[in-house]
Amino acid sequence: MKNLLLIVLVAFTVSGELLAQKSRSTESKSSDFEVVRADRKIAIAGTLGFKSLAGVGGFVSYYATPHIAIDAGAGLGLQLFKGGVRGRYLFTKKRFTPYVGLGISHAPLSIEDVLVENSNGSDYLIDLKASTYGQLSLGLEFLGYNGFLLGFDVGYSSLLNDNNFVNNGDPLDPESQLAFDVVYGSSVNFSLSMGYAF
Repeated sequence: MKNLLLIVLVAFTVSGELLAQKSRSTESKSSDFEVVRADRKIAIAGTLGFKSLAGVGGFVSYYATPHIAIDAGAGLGLQLFKGGVRGRYLFTKKRFTPYVGLGISHAPLSIEDVLVENSNGSDYLIDLKASTYGQLSLGLEFLGYNGFLLGFDVGYSSLLNDNNFVNNGDPLDPESQLAFDVVYGSSVNFSLSMGYAF
C-alpha cells in the first residue's frame, strides 16, 4: 500500500512539473511573439516600388518601440535618384501586423530636354524638375523570430511642388497628359520589401 501511495505521489509530482514546463514554454513563446521588434530594433531591406519611399533601392528601419518605426531610404525612381523618410505606426506587437505610415520623398535632380514620342506621331520635349512628395501608406509587415522581414504597402503620393514638368514641344493630348499626371504628379504608390532585422 505504501509503495502504491509512493508511486501515485511521484506520478503527480512528475506530471505537475511537466505541466509547469509546458506553461512556461507557452508563456515564453507568447512573450517572444510580442517583443520581436523590441529585441530586433534595426532592419535593412531592399525594396521595389512605384512612387514609394525609395523606389528601386533600399531602406533602414529603426523600431523605437514595438509600435513605432522610423524608415530612411534611397534608390532609383522616375527621375533617377530619390530618397525619403517616414514614420510608421504598427497596430500590434505581433510578428504579422498592419501599419500606417506618413512620410516625405524627394527627387533632387532636374532633367532637361527629355524627348518623348507618342504613338500618334507627336513629339514632346519635356523638362523635369526636382519633385517632393508627401506620402501616406497602409501596409502589412511580417518580422520572424529569425529576423526575416517582409513588407507590402499601398498608398497615395501628393506632389508638394507645382509644375514639376514643363512641355516645350507639341501640346499634350489628353492621354499623354493623364500619363504624365500619374507618373509625375499626385497618384498612388506601392512597394514590396524584403530584408533582415538585427
